Amino acid sequence: MTTTFPRWKNDPGPAPFVFHHARALLDYFDVTVLAPHHEGAAPCEEMDGVRVKRFRYALPSSLELLADGAGIRNNMRKGPGYKLLAPALVASELAALRRIIAREKLGHINSHWLIPSGLLGCLAAPPPARHVITVHAADYDLLKRLPGGKGAIRWMAGRASHVVCVSERLADGVREASGGAARVTTMPMGVSLNSFSFSKASRAKWRSRLEVGEKPLMLFAGKLSPKKGVDVLLRALSSPDLTRMGAVLAVAGGGELRAKLEHEAASLGLGGGVKFLGPLPNAELAELYSASDLVVVPSVVDERGETEGMPVVILEALAASRPVVASRACSPPPDLVGRGVTVTGVGDHLELARALADAIANRTRVDADRVKEYDVSRVAKRYAELLLGEGR
Repeated sequence: MTTTFPRWKNDPGPAPFVFHHARALLDYFDVTVLAPHHEGAAPCEEMDGVRVKRFRYALPSSLELLADGAGIRNNMRKGPGYKLLAPALVASELAALRRIIAREKLGHINSHWLIPSGLLGCLAAPPPARHVITVHAADYDLLKRLPGGKGAIRWMAGRASHVVCVSERLADGVREASGGAARVTTMPMGVSLNSFSFSKASRAKWRSRLEVGEKPLMLFAGKLSPKKGVDVLLRALSSPDLTRMGAVLAVAGGGELRAKLEHEAASLGLGGGVKFLGPLPNAELAELYSASDLVVVPSVVDERGETEGMPVVILEALAASRPVVASRACSPPPDLVGRGVTVTGVGDHLELARALADAIANRTRVDADRVKEYDVSRVAKRYAELLLGEGR
């Protein structure tokens, strides 16, 4: 169960990590994904062996606007019409889950995000089905600040067979909310290391397309929303050290802040030093990693107290042997810090600029052996053990 899933093949909108996760679980289970419908998407289809069932939550389908990849919370902030769609989405997802339970022999549920899918899985999972909830960040951060939210986390953690958190920050929070009684594991989402491996041909192709020559090329990949911290990155890019180096930033992603960030880049005098590329299909993003010299993940805590879980961008970059400079808000796996990942303070553009300049000058190396632990096949194996009741 998930509210973030590709709407069609090569969809550049919703991040595909749940799809890759479901596909890797095919080694252990028959897998059905329950996800929201979107205009132009098939209600039922098979994607690389994964059955996908998309539930309708508004008529006509042109009104199904919440799960387009920009983030449900981000979309709900656009206006009251979007907020009115949320109860319909939750009710429709619950009804669709109950239909699947009635029609199929359902042995295991893996719900992504505590709300709504984790909550609905707790309400509807038929005994003795095992239910594993994956906590990503926005779900936890929202519940943490809502009245009764910690109680809801405690109830769900108690009902679930296991809770998997993508970072230690989230795992600590779930343990605290549950009084230490929950069965909690810290495990980032996996990535297909082969899909993101370094390619000289891709590097040459994209550096030519971007017209950067041999200049240092930095990459940001993700939604352009407040918690991503791209405004901090732009201020860092205008620092004297990076200006002298002729560093160029490629921004791969779309979102609510694109126009504002483009204006900010111009006002900082960055000119052609920043290239806004919009959202890219996963295959093109993989090529762009190879073209870059390093990847930047400058996440911050936004005004609502929300921040990242553990962005898969970090692992994708390392798979391509590209070093990463990330803020502490990203909660990168501790075993990767200093082995390809450099951590900086949150929201400090001067510290970020120094770290970027140092990574470029010293050609930070990636410990490829460490990254292997996060291949999607290994992560899927650990999930299978939890779903089968064989692991902790």
